Amino acid sequence: MNEEEKVETTQEEVQNAEPVVASPIPAPTPGVNKKGSKLPLILVVVLLLAAGGYFLYTQMGKKNTPKEIFISSIENVITKTSNIKEKSFNTLSDSFTISAKVSSPFLDKGLLDVINKLKLSGKVEVDKKNETYYVKLDSTYDNATLLKLSAYMKDNSLYMMFDDILNKWIKLEYGDSSIITATGEEEFLNNTSLSNLTSYDISKIEKFSNIVVDALKDALKDEYFEKEKLDDGSKITLTIDDNNYTDILIDTLTSLKKSKDFKNLYKEIMGAALTDKDIDETIKALKSASKPLDGGKIVAVIYTNSKNEFKKIDITIKTNGEETGFELELVDDDTLEFAIKTQGIKFISGSIAVKENGDDNSMKFTLSMMEMINIELNIDQTIKYDGKLENIDLSNSVNADKLTEADEKKLEDITNSEGFKKLIRDIENLDLTDMMSSLGLDNTPALSF
Repeated sequence: MNEEEKVETTQEEVQNAEPVVASPIPAPTPGVNKKGSKLPLILVVVLLLAAGGYFLYTQMGKKNTPKEIFISSIENVITKTSNIKEKSFNTLSDSFTISAKVSSPFLDKGLLDVINKLKLSGKVEVDKKNETYYVKLDSTYDNATLLKLSAYMKDNSLYMMFDDILNKWIKLEYGDSSIITATGEEEFLNNTSLSNLTSYDISKIEKFSNIVVDALKDALKDEYFEKEKLDDGSKITLTIDDNNYTDILIDTLTSLKKSKDFKNLYKEIMGAALTDKDIDETIKALKSASKPLDGGKIVAVIYTNSKNEFKKIDITIKTNGEETGFELELVDDDTLEFAIKTQGIKFISGSIAVKENGDDNSMKFTLSMMEMINIELNIDQTIKYDGKLENIDLSNSVNADKLTEADEKKLEDITNSEGFKKLIRDIENLDLTDMMSSLGLDNTPALSF
């Protein structure tokens, strides 16, 4: 390889390293875990958060090296095919409809008809300034109303309304034992604000993730990438194995140690302080281990066109004799096809297609499990920013524990809608005996309605 090719190879690696780091961290070798939970916790955080956040990292400047091309090509394709936009707004209104079509040569036709008659539509509204959130859901079965439900979050309280059943808001406050009774959940919600859960905490996690992503990006050295020129583009390979796995962890932790924001956010999110000494001891333990950590072998191969644009990525993870593969291919400007393989056998495949037209956009999602079950999900939505939101009148709200007997009676009649009646009638007509037998469940108790 001449010097020019080496320079080109060096730059394309920054862009596509994230997905491969998504595998769980193996148990440390003896002698590595000196601090009890400190070592495994920080390692799990580094790898798992990096896996999810790396796709969202935006690389600035030229993208000429294999590392840079690797990363930027993935980011560009996700931006191109995603209907999630980074946009500043005060209010947002998202109206949507969702329908599904399921087919299978192994499932009862009557059951498939029942599933395919279900539809969902609704609206989500967000007012960032006033920290209010409104969700309205309308489900139907065979074009008849099944259930209508609305939820409104404001001032640390949740209001719910079962439209067409009880025309009043039911107020649910944190700390209400009638709402949260599971061990641990009540204490958590008593000390957590709704607005924090939906905005501030999420922004902290995003910031934390971005810091980890930066550290991981720096830890992935140019030498970990190889580039091969093809007739119609290039092939770039990133390999992570026992030759560099420990080095990547050490370099990532070394970079994170320099970030004061990382340690502050770690304490806020994890509820425990992480000091420089903790990180130093972890790094020291990794360096002094009798042998490198064995994380298996991860090979990520990306194919680009002559413009260094994404065409396909193929990731293979080998651990303990098991092999798992992931494929993602851009078949046109709007459609990504994916597949998951185990031991070389493709058992899940599908596609995601997103089309946009101003405020209106649609997404079609397909999923097939070895051709035994095929699912098609269609989502149409209209998103509007900084427009007029629905006026929510809470004057008739009532606390959940103050409902009258008449109110409770109405809520008990939730299955009296026309859609529910049709649904129950169709379920009663299903031949559950043959269905259970075909699934090998013929010894289970009979269902009755």
